[in-house]
Amino acid sequence: MKRAHILLVGGDTDVRQMLAEQLYEPGLTDVVGYANAAEALAALAQHPADLCLIDAQLPDRTGESLGQLLRQGGMTGPILLLSPPSPQSSAIATEVILKPYRLGALLARLRHHLELWRQGLAEAAEGPLMLGPYRLDPAERLLTLGENKLRLTDKETALLAFLHGAPGQRASKETLLAEIWGYGPDLSTHTLETHIYRLRRKIATATSPGENWESELLLTEPGGYRLNG
Repeated sequence: MKRAHILLVGGDTDVRQMLAEQLYEPGLTDVVGYANAAEALAALAQHPADLCLIDAQLPDRTGESLGQLLRQGGMTGPILLLSPPSPQSSAIATEVILKPYRLGALLARLRHHLELWRQGLAEAAEGPLMLGPYRLDPAERLLTLGENKLRLTDKETALLAFLHGAPGQRASKETLLAEIWGYGPDLSTHTLETHIYRLRRKIATATSPGENWESELLLTEPGGYRLNG
């Protein structure tokens, strides 16, 4: 199993230390923490990260801007952003976690995303997935149709990969939330519905603008979704 490199940036020093101790597994995970973005970027130049937890309010830049630099540098793994109580919009974060948070809950979310990352590696080892005329490359988070290439988020990739595992079968909203988000009382089906809507619009814009994208790849069924074909 590939060793996972986990990066913790900003926030309380004691919290970083506690998370590092809990997430470290000999031979399986390495965990490093830094107080600011400059230190983290200097370290990443030598040792890329697979999963990051970033505080939104760093002393030298915003957590969002650091996440953007990581994505621009080629990072495809999960990025979790710790946000103030008023949610901040994020174009780069896999998940935004609001303050105040319970340490146990935060640790559970990190472990959940680490497991999804490892599942993605296993899927990638088996090669790209064919979704009708589409080709899904989980490792690169790419959906391809002909000459059109579409970059996906971690959640979008996980949604399509999970539905691929049950061809022609409906996956309930509750199942998708549980498998991909780690369903909890703070999540609702609206979270899933919003991701599905955005994914459909993204596919439409990249592959068939102006057409009825809603019936192309992702079909809505009573209480859930399935792939077309």
